[in-house]
Amino acid sequence: MYEEKSKIYSDIKFLNIKIFQKIQETSEFFDHKYKDNEEEQPILDRKIKITIKLLNIPIFIISSYSNDNNTLIKKNKFNFKLPPLKKSIKIIFALFGIFLLLISAFISGIYFSDSVWLNDTFYIKSKQMRNLEIKSLKPYNTALFKKAETQYEMNNASYERYEHYHKYYEKVVDRIKNMDIWPEYGKAAILDYINGYEDRKVKMDYMMFPCKDKPLDDCGYGTIFGSMYPDSMLEFDRNELMTYRMILSNMYTASIYRDELENIFEE
Repeated sequence: MYEEKSKIYSDIKFLNIKIFQKIQETSEFFDHKYKDNEEEQPILDRKIKITIKLLNIPIFIISSYSNDNNTLIKKNKFNFKLPPLKKSIKIIFALFGIFLLLISAFISGIYFSDSVWLNDTFYIKSKQMRNLEIKSLKPYNTALFKKAETQYEMNNASYERYEHYHKYYEKVVDRIKNMDIWPEYGKAAILDYINGYEDRKVKMDYMMFPCKDKPLDDCGYGTIFGSMYPDSMLEFDRNELMTYRMILSNMYTASIYRDELENIFEE
């Protein structure tokens, strides 16, 4: 009698760790060894053993036996085995520990992503250098997006938010005007641009809200204008500051180090 064996592996991995594994071992018995690839002979017997593993620990084993005179299986005998009791208890505790770990990581992730420490330490700090967000806007953002229940409250929160940011804008401009830049014509160039702020604001104001000084009903703005306008002006200030930062970062006439630049735009 001649026996041929084969194994088929089916794995599920996470971070290169085998979470689930199915191993199918098949033994087929023939009268003799094949003489060539074209020879045909019936399968005398077949044995199949399936092992299921979790975290490389066998959970259960299924064995199937068939007695057959043809290539088709007529009869199956199943033998189902569980691992020893001690190993089963270890497996249950291991799976329960993994489940608790995943749940804890999920809950911690939700809490941590909305934590004040994370936002203040990383999120706001990184955004401050990109689009000049400031931490002290948070109470106004909360009032605007979470606490306001009427359009009147939305308008007031939006206006107070803009006023607060504009004070930050004026603080940065004051620092730029009082900084020492060598040579002097470099400072004169950026101050000349900053002094054009009001003219640019008037043009932007007119382009976005051409009839804001007329009755709101005539323009079709409605009561939402009370929050749209200060929001737009806040973004105008923010973009102005971004332009100032770009100039100071790239003008070849100014010898400004990164730390000095960050101090200028610090809240």
